[in-house]
Amino acid sequence: MAEPLVFVCPLPENRANSRGHWASKFRTQKAYLGTLDARVLLGTLPRPPRTPFKGAKLHITLRVWKKAMDPDNAWARVKWPVDWLVSRKYVADDRKSLLDFEAVVVEVVQHRTATGCVMVLTPPEGIPADSRAG
Repeated sequence: MAEPLVFVCPLPENRANSRGHWASKFRTQKAYLGTLDARVLLGTLPRPPRTPFKGAKLHITLRVWKKAMDPDNAWARVKWPVDWLVSRKYVADDRKSLLDFEAVVVEVVQHRTATGCVMVLTPPEGIPADSRAG
């Protein structure tokens, strides 16, 4: 079985029900994606594979503080991290035919410092080990 890539990311902003200005949203999204890029450079997030995965499985756990989220808001909250995986060539696309979403699980944690978004990306079977490092 192929070794999964584990991404421990900061919790994306909860903008599922927001009505903010598009420029404010764009700046916030750009800053979030920049944070993930910086973590790759620092080595705290895995580097992308040489070729994007097709048929990978993705399991996401949102660790939120104090209260649980509605399932539809949880899906909206993971949009930026999933889009980052696509734009940085970890996966070929986020269409159902190319990426199998196993689950989005919401855990309630007791301390704000424990919040985050944990993504486990399991490559499809048959991916050689030398094609994994970017």
